[in-house]
Amino acid sequence: MDLQQKKSRIVQKGLSYLVEPSSDFNWISILSCLLMSSHSVPVMLSLFRNVHNLVWSAPTITSKLNKAFEEYDKPSIDTAVNILSVLVSLLAWTLRSKPDFPGNKNFDRRSELATEILRVLFAIRSNSALITKKLEESNPDIMTQLGILLVDILHLPNKDRRTYECKLAVLTLLMDPPQTYCHFLVVNKAIDPLLTILWLQLNDVLIVNGGSVRGENNITSILPVLVVLNKLSQFHITIKSHVKEYIFPPTAEAGPNDTSDLQKSENDKIIASPSGKNMKPINAPPGTVRWKLIRLMTSIDSNVKRCASELLWTLCDGDSKEYVTRTGFGNAVHMLGIKGIVQIPE
Repeated sequence: MDLQQKKSRIVQKGLSYLVEPSSDFNWISILSCLLMSSHSVPVMLSLFRNVHNLVWSAPTITSKLNKAFEEYDKPSIDTAVNILSVLVSLLAWTLRSKPDFPGNKNFDRRSELATEILRVLFAIRSNSALITKKLEESNPDIMTQLGILLVDILHLPNKDRRTYECKLAVLTLLMDPPQTYCHFLVVNKAIDPLLTILWLQLNDVLIVNGGSVRGENNITSILPVLVVLNKLSQFHITIKSHVKEYIFPPTAEAGPNDTSDLQKSENDKIIASPSGKNMKPINAPPGTVRWKLIRLMTSIDSNVKRCASELLWTLCDGDSKEYVTRTGFGNAVHMLGIKGIVQIPE
């Protein structure tokens, strides 16, 4: 057995010791008591970072921690106590406590705590889908409260990096949103803040003057907002219209009506004509949001390429002619191939 294998076994043994209760040591019970008790923000932040790591490393901890919360004896609490209600309540405290969030002092770490709670919520939704689904369905009031908190975070100013980090953490939760949240986001005017995040993230991953991708480590940060806007647009027609008008504003572009260069074969596949007239997108000036998104369609990162292409495909209602006209055949060919509707003539 090599050194790496020995280290791995030691780590697994340590995790088992923490996760599996024993007669002389029950860390899950201790952890639930610590999270339900009043502590300083730095202590709570440290606890949640540990919870975050444990949920990813040992997914079974979610059900055990939830059971410990449900068995927690605290007469002053009238509502049901479970892992979802505890996390949402603590998130509400970080946002509602004084001074106003995120505070004006460098040592105020509530924003870090809020971000970590959001990351824990994402981790348990990702690694414990069945438990989370059951909790969400049986606690509609808690889910409503969570939705209100997410909207409040999205409406926070972007100029403070602390609040912007919270917004990015919110995106991870909205990557797989309950469909009931869509109308809620529309009513509470939360789509514009998402589009602002898109604009900021695009500026972050692309060099505006040249449009070159900076690097693979940086470009993947655009993925959450692409996925969120695509999912929400698929779920809700009003959101799709809003997003489409932002990316392809009717007053700033020529209409996608020149499809003379596109032909359809007998099997309904698109054929690129030799003239190459539609190889470039119609009216996508450098620096615009649509130009930046189209740049991502040829990224060397396959996930970024796919997510950018999927978002634009959704906004074009799956219409291959409109898609090619708006993005250009050279950029669109990857997605058209995935959809099985492209044919390159010999």
